[in-house]
Amino acid sequence: MTAGPSALMCALGVCVPGWFRRRSELYRVGAQIQRIARNLGFESSLRLARIKGQWDVIFSGPVTLHAWPVKLDRSTLTIVVDSPAWLQQLSFLKDDLVLKLADFGVRDIRFRTGHIPRHPPVKPVPAARDLTGEDLSLIDNETSHVKDADLKDNIRNAIKAWARRRQGRLD
Repeated sequence: MTAGPSALMCALGVCVPGWFRRRSELYRVGAQIQRIARNLGFESSLRLARIKGQWDVIFSGPVTLHAWPVKLDRSTLTIVVDSPAWLQQLSFLKDDLVLKLADFGVRDIRFRTGHIPRHPPVKPVPAARDLTGEDLSLIDNETSHVKDADLKDNIRNAIKAWARRRQGRLD
């Protein structure tokens, strides 16, 4: 009995779950990372980091100036506010805040007063620009060696999305 290609790759030190599975069975990278984080016990830390990174986008100016997420324990987010008045105000808005944070797995929020750490404002995303004919021909040239049509389209779309946000020429 011979070992299959998956066993051979693991013997060579390249163990990637799903490496030789059909395309429909492959896991998305994000799902793999989330599964690994959950197994290692730091999924909440990753979700908290995502919340902190998007805090200024999720909420408007006044909330971001007076409140900051500090802890995520399973589905309960702890938010520090800088005054009792803000604690009371945000307590009234708790249900709305939970709805805005539901995509991060937040189901409940606890508030406490304390020091709000200074955090750099989120850099605004530059406005998308129109691609020139020169840009499109460069993208076509760069993807011309890809044989699989679906893969080629996906790569072209990714480069186009990146190029629209980039300022200047694509050299």
